[in-house]
Amino acid sequence: MRTRTPGKRIFGFHSSRLPEGRGGAPVNWSLIHGASDIWLSFFHYTPKVDAGAVVAQRSIPVESRDDVGTIFDTLAVAARDILDEVRPSLELDSVDATPQDMSAATYRPRRQPQDGLIDWTRSPSAQFDWVRAQTQPYPGAYTFYDGDRLRIWEGECVRVDNADGRSGEVLSITDKGGIDVVSGDGVFRIERLQLDRAPAQWADVYAVESGLTVGSRFGRHHAPPDWTYTGIRGPDGGLSFDTNLEVGEVGGMTLLCHVSERRDLEVSVTFDNKTLLEEAVTLDDTYEETVTYVGSTPGTYMIEVTYAVDNTQTDTRYLKVFVHE
Repeated sequence: MRTRTPGKRIFGFHSSRLPEGRGGAPVNWSLIHGASDIWLSFFHYTPKVDAGAVVAQRSIPVESRDDVGTIFDTLAVAARDILDEVRPSLELDSVDATPQDMSAATYRPRRQPQDGLIDWTRSPSAQFDWVRAQTQPYPGAYTFYDGDRLRIWEGECVRVDNADGRSGEVLSITDKGGIDVVSGDGVFRIERLQLDRAPAQWADVYAVESGLTVGSRFGRHHAPPDWTYTGIRGPDGGLSFDTNLEVGEVGGMTLLCHVSERRDLEVSVTFDNKTLLEEAVTLDDTYEETVTYVGSTPGTYMIEVTYAVDNTQTDTRYLKVFVHE
């Protein structure tokens, strides 16, 4: 069904195929999930986030050479084309718009700089998507070595005959090539990286300057003592979230915290302002806990997750859940 939207309204763009992919960082999330195209929606702004009627949509292809920066450039052209298409209707103060179907709505949570932490158990292709989804102008995917944070700006999957080694282990260092690292069941080559408070550099140059050798290993075990990570994951610990449920259907979320040295952690979770979890633990390494939730009536529900480390609130995460008949 299409409805006519008369009079003056506020319109805007969202980089997903609404109602799918509401919420934060839509382009980053699409690249992380290996999308072959990115959608752009021109829609009516309403008090509810990304919920207004859709006026026009268009997709752009994702090439293997693309990253989040090049995708934004292409989306800017697509936005211009959409505006050229709908401008006559806008100037008449009346546009045709299609209401969103909430039964198809999904939500992606906002991302924070700390969420770029690299998991070296991911496959090389997943690592490639992880890096290009968070490269400049974003804070970047990162790992640790010898107490330093390394932001990985560029890399590629590498074909090798033998990828035996531990996750994050350096298999080879190639002059003017990069650092080949075991990632999942294959190898990911780091090509360009950056230390905190230093300019970006080629990975092979960093290896020489830092003394990195074959057999060295990247990972959070090299993080400085004051480093902590808090975040949320899907019910299986992955990167897909249960945000579209039928009435009575059970969804789940994984709570995650990493620390480099012993810390006191307090975690609280509410669903539609009702407490699901309150817990206090002392950590030496990792906290991982799954909570479940269910909506008893159709509507939009909010999950709020709050972390406090050493009695100081450090992080709050939100996830919207759409429940329908």
